[in-house]
Amino acid sequence: MNKRTFRFIKADKLGPEAIVLALEEEYLQSFAEANFGRRLSDIELHRFSNEVWDNKDASQALNDLMRAVIEVIADEKDSDWSKTDKLFLERLNPEDKTECLKERSELKSRKQK
Repeated sequence: MNKRTFRFIKADKLGPEAIVLALEEEYLQSFAEANFGRRLSDIELHRFSNEVWDNKDASQALNDLMRAVIEVIADEKDSDWSKTDKLFLERLNPEDKTECLKERSELKSRKQK
């Protein structure tokens, strides 16, 4: 069962854009073992995926996480993303790669203005 992926989806949004976060079960179980001394049961895993949205503190923590990461990844001035971008672009087909490079160029030109 360790191959499951938990996708945290807001119930009022449907479609692919609704997925906010996906965690591989093994990543979550490793975290639980390291921090709580045991793996989670199936019922606890189910509770976990509901609690992400139902618990105000958890929901706010997720929002804070997204805000912090977006601030870092959108920073082209103080961060060097060339290696990360190169690995990503290498995996794309030529058409998608061209589109991504175009988007990246447009983002850079907007920031320079």
